[in-house]
Amino acid sequence: MAVGVPMLVAVGVAQVQSIFVAAFATVGYVARDAVSWPLAVAIGVPELVGVVVGWKVAQSVDAERLTRVLAVLLLVLGPYIALR
Repeated sequence: MAVGVPMLVAVGVAQVQSIFVAAFATVGYVARDAVSWPLAVAIGVPELVGVVVGWKVAQSVDAERLTRVLAVLLLVLGPYIALR
């Protein structure tokens, strides 16, 4: 976004990237038999619902407003995560 990429494109690329990260991590945990399937379902199903809801919100909210909200969230959460 800092270099002018439209918000929806940036969000889409981030989502695709996170799918690969999650897939490779899942394969590693499954290979070590370290997956709690009930917990994976309990977390995964609401997460998938959140993805669909987030996509609909991203399509309906003004891109400029979405960019500002993201910027505020990053400015608030960045230092918290860095100092934690």
